[in-house]
Parts: sequence; structure tokens; C-alpha cells
Amino acid sequence: WRLRHQLPFNFWIHVLLGIPLAYPVTIAFLVLQMWWWALGSFLLGFFLQWVGHQAEGNDVGEWAGIKRLLGLPYVGISPRWDTTSQEK
Repeated sequence: WRLRHQLPFNFWIHVLLGIPLAYPVTIAFLVLQMWWWALGSFLLGFFLQWVGHQAEGNDVGEWAGIKRLLGLPYVGISPRWDTTSQEK
């Protein structure tokens, strides 16, 4: 997980906002039967994670998995951090 979130902005937007909004906050709103708030927090959480991955330069984890299953090209680790593909 850490390899895909090396850019500090991407890491912190996930940890502080995206993941909490997408999961625990959404579940809390569902328990309280606040459906629209649950949907809003879920969508906002995933949107913020998407923004982080755009800044990082790689695909969002779920989308990369779908692309891989469909045989489509995807970016797992941002080229700026992938030292295995760089010439020495």
C-alpha cells in the first residue's frame, strides 16, 4: 500500500480524509439511517482518494484491479517511484 502512496499529499489525503469518509463515516451514517449523508460521505471519500492518485500519477487501487482483470493497461506504481523500470 505504501508503494502506491509515496507522494505525501496522496498519503495524507487518504489517511486523514478519504478513507475515513469512505468507510467508518459512511457506516456511521448508515447505522443512523441518514442515507443521503452516507452516500455523500462515501462518494466524497472516494473522490478525494482519486484526487490523490491523480497527483501521484497512478490508478486508484480498485480501478487498477478492474483494468487488470479486463486485460487493460494500468499504472500500479507511479513511474516517478518505480526504480525497476529506470535504466541504470
